[in-house]
Amino acid sequence: MRVVRRVVAGTHGVLALVHVYWATGATWPASSERSLSMAVLGGPVSFRPGIVLPLAALHVLLGAAVLTSDRFKLSRFVVGGVVAGLAARATAGLVWALGVGTDTSTAFYWLNLLFYTPACIALCVADLKLLRTRWIKATAVAAPVAGVVLLSLLAYAYQPTEQPSATASPDARYVDTPLARNGMTTSLGQFLDAMKLPQVVLGGNSWSGGWGLAYAQRNPDRVSKLLLLAPSGLDEPDTWSWEILKQPLVGEALAKLAASRSMVKSALGSMFVHKQLITPELVTTMWVPGTYRDNVRSMYALERGLDWRVTEQALPSTRQRTLVLWGDHDAVLPVAQADRFGKLLPNATVHVLPGCGHALTVDCADQVTPLMAAFLR
Repeated sequence: MRVVRRVVAGTHGVLALVHVYWATGATWPASSERSLSMAVLGGPVSFRPGIVLPLAALHVLLGAAVLTSDRFKLSRFVVGGVVAGLAARATAGLVWALGVGTDTSTAFYWLNLLFYTPACIALCVADLKLLRTRWIKATAVAAPVAGVVLLSLLAYAYQPTEQPSATASPDARYVDTPLARNGMTTSLGQFLDAMKLPQVVLGGNSWSGGWGLAYAQRNPDRVSKLLLLAPSGLDEPDTWSWEILKQPLVGEALAKLAASRSMVKSALGSMFVHKQLITPELVTTMWVPGTYRDNVRSMYALERGLDWRVTEQALPSTRQRTLVLWGDHDAVLPVAQADRFGKLLPNATVHVLPGCGHALTVDCADQVTPLMAAFLR
């Protein structure tokens, strides 16, 4: 038993050293932080010191708990927690090893199949030998395994009921392109080509503003001006409710749960200051498209694909005249980002609007519309 303790504690020590190594900015054996994150975790997560150093300290504490589990009751409960975490990760790993919920061509899939999951199973078995209390052993394994199985069924088997499409407004128009009706910077160009528009003013709110900005940076001759309403585009984390979508299994499950009318209504509540504007009709308009299978998938796929580093780096060389509008009560993207856009964009005019939330064009149309009209003139 002493040998088992030393092996398990030594494993935690090695993991602590690896995290300290990554905290230096090194990404070996990957070529970049993003590729390292995708290979290790299956999603884009920062490896900055403020994140990996606490994890290194945690591994040191876990190693100490393993070494003292025969003497201290608290240490035995800590080891039980480690067993639970390993059991949960091993169960998720077995699901992914079957090719469910992951791309089988990625480094993460093969590392999970050949290394991560077998290692979690081996460590879980070793830690179980250190526990003497039968009920702790049973609970530490059964509860997380059942939880991950249920979460996997929600994430990968369940599909929200698609709602009937709302009647399109009389002035709605669509054009089909080789990519899709909806898309990012590539499809923006395809849309402009299909409409035979050589140059336009691009405007967008939140993610849409960031995508319009990125397109304008790549195609400066096709965009004369930019209207950015509380846009993405800075290399900063999203709010936690979006960041968590980057995590495999959890992201898919939450995206399915978010496709409910009550969740959409709650989300709109965080985007508006003037709550009376959140009408049942508005909720329906936002909710119905979010029930479609491809749109559910896009919630987490888009979040995982976001990488605003290049966009932020190109801000000083973005030459289009730009109007930046931000609500001082924005609960999605911090209003402090407005000042950063103003400093980094050489031809930007910034307005922070009092008493406004994130959904600017609806929440504060009386302030936004005149500013936009004046800018477009």
